[in-house]
Amino acid sequence: MTDFLLNNISIVIGILLAITYIPQIAKLHRTRSIEGVSLLFWIVLSFTLSLALINSLVVFTSTGVWGYMFIEIINVSLALVVLCQVIAIKKGVY
Repeated sequence: MTDFLLNNISIVIGILLAITYIPQIAKLHRTRSIEGVSLLFWIVLSFTLSLALINSLVVFTSTGVWGYMFIEIINVSLALVVLCQVIAIKKGVY
């Protein structure tokens, strides 16, 4: 029962988390402006979330609970999308 709850609650969290990234990704795509967006923040966030993903893999291998890993995959992926957008806009390639 606990595994079921942890995994299913994680799906809801992952979906809600993904929704929170959409406005930033859309704004960067639409405006092609990084005014007020900190590159350092997205670098540090992406690195930290990557560490959390590694930790979630350890949790999965030791407990079989995959929900935390699901959240982190979504979180890291979307943070990397924003980071790539910021870098591309900064370099004038996007």
